[in-house]
Amino acid sequence: MVASGGLGAVMGSKNLKAIVVEGGGPVPIHPDRVSDFKAAVLRWREEACATGLGKTVHEKGTLGLFKPYHDKGWVPVKNLTTNQLPDEALNQLDWSYMRNELYEKVPKACHACTFQHCHTVRVKEGHYKGIVGEEPEYEILAGFGPNWGIHDPGAITMLNNLNDNLGMDAKEVSFLISMLMEGVEKGEINKENLDGIDLTWGNIEAVEQILRKISKRDGIGDVLAGGVMRTARDLGGEMDDMAVYVKQGNAPHIHDPRTRWGTLFTQVISNTASQEGMDMTSRANPELGFTEPTSEPDAYLAEVQAKTGPKRQFEECLVFCYFQACSLKHTVYTMNVLTGGAFTVQECLTVGERVINLLRIYNVREGLVMDDDCYSHRLGERPKDGPGKGKSMNPTFDRVRAAYYQSMGWDEKGVPIPETLERLGLGFIIDDAIIQK
Repeated sequence: MVASGGLGAVMGSKNLKAIVVEGGGPVPIHPDRVSDFKAAVLRWREEACATGLGKTVHEKGTLGLFKPYHDKGWVPVKNLTTNQLPDEALNQLDWSYMRNELYEKVPKACHACTFQHCHTVRVKEGHYKGIVGEEPEYEILAGFGPNWGIHDPGAITMLNNLNDNLGMDAKEVSFLISMLMEGVEKGEINKENLDGIDLTWGNIEAVEQILRKISKRDGIGDVLAGGVMRTARDLGGEMDDMAVYVKQGNAPHIHDPRTRWGTLFTQVISNTASQEGMDMTSRANPELGFTEPTSEPDAYLAEVQAKTGPKRQFEECLVFCYFQACSLKHTVYTMNVLTGGAFTVQECLTVGERVINLLRIYNVREGLVMDDDCYSHRLGERPKDGPGKGKSMNPTFDRVRAAYYQSMGWDEKGVPIPETLERLGLGFIIDDAIIQK
C-alpha cells in the first residue's frame, strides 16, 4: 500500500524511513462478554481454517497457491506472453519441494497470527546454497520466477531478499523487468540501452545488476525508477504495448488477471492501489447474495465489486489479515462481544461503503477522472494459451464500469452523487464532488 499508493515516495523524498508508534495500554474485553469473546475467537479460527484460502495458507503458505493458480492460467509467465510452464519448472517451484527439501526453515509468524505461514529459510542445495532470508510469498515466487523466465527457487529466494533490502516494491519491479526482457527479446531495446547489461529471460546475474541500479538511480536506473508505465514511454517504440499496469501507472498484483475478472476489475476501480473488493471468479459468496462465481465479466461483476468492496474495507478497518477472514456475520458478532456493541451487519457494510466514497472523493478532488479507471494494452490482450485462451475484458469493460458506478450511487463519470454522500454521513465533502462537475 505504501509503495503503490505513493506514500512511500513522499516519505522517501523527506528521507523518512518509518514512523514508529508504540502503545503500552491494554486492549480490554467487555467485562460482561469475556467468555463469549473467547468462544468467538475459537470459532473464528475454525472458520478461517476451513476456507479454501485458509486451508492452503495455513498448511502450505502462499507458496501453495502457485500450482492451482497456474492450472487456472493465473500465473504470469514472461510478461504475460504466456501463462503455461513445463512440468519440470512446476516441480521446481512446488511448495512441497521448497519447504521439505530445499529449505531449512524456522516459522516466523506475523504478530499474533496463529497461521504462522511465514518462515525464515536457509537454502540447502544448488548454486545459492547458504542463502538465508525470508521465504518468498506466492507473488514473489511468480513475479521473480516465471515472469522473468527463472525457475530456480534458490535464485528467487536470493533476489527476493535483495529487493527487500533495497526497499523496492516487488510488483512494480517484477513487471518492469519482465517488460524490459520482452523488449530485448523483440529487439525494441538492447543491452546498450541498459548500460551494457544483457537482460535476457532467466539471466539471474543481470536481474541482480538492474535491481541495484534502480535502487541507486544509477545510469539507466534513473529512468527505470519511474516504474513500468513511465519507463515504457521514455523508451518509446512498442514498449508501451508490453507494459503491465492499471490506472495511470500502478503495477497490479502479480497474477495474469486477464481472465481473473474480479482481480483485474477491483484494481482498475480501486482507490487504495490494491484490491479494493474481492475476486469471485472461481467462488461464490452466498452471504452477500452470490451463489455462483463470476465466470464471465458480464455475470454481475459490477454488482460483486459494489458489494465485496464495502465488506473488505470494513474488515480493513478492523486491521486483521485477509488470509484469516471468517464469515461477515461472525466478524460482526466477535466485534460486538469484544466491545459490548450492537452493530448490525448492514451498519458495518455501511462503514466500508463510507470508506470507499471518502477515498473516491479525495482522489476526485486531486484530479482522478473516469479515464483513470483503466488498464494497459497488455492487460486487454487475449491470452494465446491456457484455460483463458482467447478471452478478454475489452468487449464488456465500458459496460461493467458504468454498471459499477451506478451500483455505487455515483454519476456516469464515477463521482459520488450528493444523495449518496448524504446517506453515508459524508455531506461535508459534497463541495469537493461538485468541483469536478
